Amino acid sequence: MQKNQLFLQLKILIENSECGLTADELEKKLNLKPNEVLLKLIENKDVARKKLSGKYVYFSNDTRYGKRQELLRKDSLATLHIGEMKPEKQ
Repeated sequence: MQKNQLFLQLKILIENSECGLTADELEKKLNLKPNEVLLKLIENKDVARKKLSGKYVYFSNDTRYGKRQELLRKDSLATLHIGEMKPEKQ
């Protein structure tokens, strides 16, 4: 896959995702490591990146959509953490 195609494909995947995507999630979708291209997208300000629960998550650079993606990601992470909690033994 050509780099220009990969740039565009990554940007579209990130912008159209419901709650942003991590590099691991993108790698699974594309069957290749996207790290180098993701760094270029960040440098060019084509996508936004935030560290959540120890992993970088890539969001749309459009603040309206990016903020919504971030809130949905945080909500899904909070739900996961609640599900992982175990009741205390009496």
